[in-house]
Amino acid sequence: LTGCFFSGLCLSQSTWAQKGNLNPPRITALPGSTVPPKSHVTLLCQGPGQAEGYKISKVGSPEPTEEEEQITPRKTNTLRIAEMTMDKAGLYHCSYQRGGRWSQFSDPLQLVMTGAYEKPSLSSVAGTVAAPGENAKLQCFSKINYEVFILTKDGDHITQNQSSTPQDRGRQTIFLLSPVSSTQAGTYRCYGAFRDNPYRLSTVPCKGHVTLLCQGPKQAEGYKILKVGSPELMDEEEQIPPRKTNPLRIADMTTDQTGLYHCSYQRGGRWSRFSDPLQLVMTGAYEKPSLSSLAGTVAAPGENVKLQCFSKINHDVFILTKDGDHITQNQSSTPKDRGHQTIFLLSPVSSTQAGTYRCYGAFRDNPYVWSQPSDPLQLQVEVYIYIYIYTHVRLSLAALLLLAMVVLLAEAWCSRGGGPSGGSVQRAESKPCPQACTTCYFPVGAGA
Repeated sequence: LTGCFFSGLCLSQSTWAQKGNLNPPRITALPGSTVPPKSHVTLLCQGPGQAEGYKISKVGSPEPTEEEEQITPRKTNTLRIAEMTMDKAGLYHCSYQRGGRWSQFSDPLQLVMTGAYEKPSLSSVAGTVAAPGENAKLQCFSKINYEVFILTKDGDHITQNQSSTPQDRGRQTIFLLSPVSSTQAGTYRCYGAFRDNPYRLSTVPCKGHVTLLCQGPKQAEGYKILKVGSPELMDEEEQIPPRKTNPLRIADMTTDQTGLYHCSYQRGGRWSRFSDPLQLVMTGAYEKPSLSSLAGTVAAPGENVKLQCFSKINHDVFILTKDGDHITQNQSSTPKDRGHQTIFLLSPVSSTQAGTYRCYGAFRDNPYVWSQPSDPLQLQVEVYIYIYIYTHVRLSLAALLLLAMVVLLAEAWCSRGGGPSGGSVQRAESKPCPQACTTCYFPVGAGA
């Protein structure tokens, strides 16, 4: 770990200890966080035994909610959703009360409704039985033009999440498990989704600065930018009051400032709903991994490209970004040469996948703190390679055809005794020709 990471972590811990804030609870979903339509799910908030009340709310709900929407403090720590619908999907978090104070909110739980669209197909390109060390490719395909596909293992555990590519009037993603081990045996499913409500991402180097901008209507009377999970009742020095200006500047990025942020504006004395969350990530906490292409950095359309991200640090996950902060893939790592690696598969590549790629390493218990970025890898997808090969093959075939015609004409001329009209032809003995030539008899003179 770098010194930067340790200083940020110590600052975060000491700040919480000095201010006496209550530790955040943990929120889970039973039986799971992926819920079919009209099915039920129970959200469970796990706090200390001394908790006096609990509050479970959807991230983005405005502070002054309607009376019928208000979730009041209660002794029970569960929220039951009897019938899952699209408007109930989203991020949820919870808080508990003790000694008249509210804790920090838990990390968000993403509640997903499945079954909104037709199911995709999932198949193994080379069969469902693999030996340790082999590569396994799982193809998720749908006639619906999903923007992303998600691969889960043994329930809700997401192993990969990556963009789709066009295929046979539909969309597909090929998930690569490389190399497979006994820990990857299990039951896999894939889902299709759209990017209507993605986590927007902003990466900031350790000790760097960043400004968060809240964009509301011109009639806005004030703005509030908050970190998702901040307790409702904050200390006076932590309170961010409504203001006319809509930026929030973080001058010195540390680990305790990472996470999800959202904002709201005030108009006519009422607060708007919160914006979609922005994911603020601090990079530079660990040494950079390496990113390499297993078959070169120039590819023709339709080929498969494998990008290997490797680190001596045992990161749980690796993240692949393209042209800045755009995440293209996020997947679990596997052990490799006393470190960990992930092989990202781009299959099949197209011109839209050309660009500059970087990868980062991270841990699941601290998902907003990433390593330094790898050195950039420039991937070129060039159509002219196909054109060159096609042209080269055509020219080669034309040359072979011309050579064959010359040989046939020569043989025909020789067999008929080609020479001056009316003359007799003497034939010499057969002489060995060069190996690449066809044996033939050449005229050596005319008869008297």
